Amino acid sequence: MATHREPESAWRARRMFWLATTPESGEVQLEPADEQHLLRVLRARPGERIAGLDGSGTAWPLVVESVDKHGVSVRLDGEARHEAEAGAAGARVPWIELAIAWPRPQVGEDMLDGLVQLGCARVTALVSGRSQEWSRDWTPARRERLERVVREASKQSRRLWRIELGGPLELESWLAERTSGAESGTCAVLDPRAERLLAPWVREQRAQRPDVRLSLVVGPEGGWSAEERAALAARGLPELALAGHVLRTELAAQSAAAIALQP
Repeated sequence: MATHREPESAWRARRMFWLATTPESGEVQLEPADEQHLLRVLRARPGERIAGLDGSGTAWPLVVESVDKHGVSVRLDGEARHEAEAGAAGARVPWIELAIAWPRPQVGEDMLDGLVQLGCARVTALVSGRSQEWSRDWTPARRERLERVVREASKQSRRLWRIELGGPLELESWLAERTSGAESGTCAVLDPRAERLLAPWVREQRAQRPDVRLSLVVGPEGGWSAEERAALAARGLPELALAGHVLRTELAAQSAAAIALQP
């Protein structure tokens, strides 16, 4: 079995694909959708070098061994690459969650694509008083579309850890989870009227605890209801501003992630 570690330039040239089984299990197999894409769209040929992702921080260099009308056979082609989980020592990015009052479907998909590429560890869909029915009850088809967005954005950005996609949750339910002992961390809510800015607040939290897990709440474009604002205040979440203007939900979420993910 090959154990060499190839140059970074060669590694970067490999296309990424999700694995159904890994070399650690004794058999290497691509996820069916990725295998079919490699076979029918990319028209893989024997000898082509690719990389397989497990979503848990490891990527394996693979080579296409054989191709037929039924599928693609691959084998290990070198030393696996490992990446520390977000927020851990040596990680490329800190651990960040965005909890967002979910926008309309296409906007939500585009927003999620950007948050995955930026490096968010968790994205949670929240339900607000102004939410439409489609944001309250994700159908299996809608959830699958979002999971597909996550998979494709992960491959494009070459991230080795699969993002956690949660919800939809009522705001109160999310607050109960994140401010309990089991899910303790540091949370804040974005508000364009706030006097404090997000960037210095993030630096303050990391100065006190470098591995802190931060959760940022992004509300709907119409704002939270009076009851929801009271619930946020009751939990003691600080209010933080991003910029001098009021941003749409999707832009506020991506901007907040970009600021909070700075090392």
